[in-house]
Amino acid sequence: MNMVKRIMGRPRQEECSPQDNALGLMHLRRLFSELCHPPRHMTQKEQEEKLYMMLPVFNRVFGNAPPSSMMEKFSDLLQFTTQVSRLMVTEIRRRASNKSTEAASRAIVQFLEVNQSEEASRGWMLLTTINLLASSGQVGRKDTVQYCVKVLNHLSFLQPLEAKNKLFCNFSKCS
Repeated sequence: MNMVKRIMGRPRQEECSPQDNALGLMHLRRLFSELCHPPRHMTQKEQEEKLYMMLPVFNRVFGNAPPSSMMEKFSDLLQFTTQVSRLMVTEIRRRASNKSTEAASRAIVQFLEVNQSEEASRGWMLLTTINLLASSGQVGRKDTVQYCVKVLNHLSFLQPLEAKNKLFCNFSKCS
């Protein structure tokens, strides 16, 4: 339960100027439009890469925004939430399939940890994005976001303890 409380806190972001925020929002909308309506067929890997490119932009734009403004500013929020939640579930399944509980938990924790930088850590960016989406209180696909939060909460029962604690410490710095 403690993990859920930590996840539900909003991460702190550096302040952006309104102009930077507007440009970031336009860029986010363009990238998401390209993902939803690609000029050619995209493989699952290409779609995931495109979505990973959007995560830092989304986090910068909405990191300090009031939760109620997400839907107003980004009308595709529900579709974006669905895509991000599916990506999280896919990444967790990739790391957990055909492995022992300990190996799976270690792989998941390593994926979710901050490595050299926050933006270079895909799992951390994904976790931060889900955190922002869950805190918005407007997400129509709350069941998908809540599923991701439950999966992460179950990490508290898995090994290795030192890796789990390291991940929780990193996450609590942002909340």
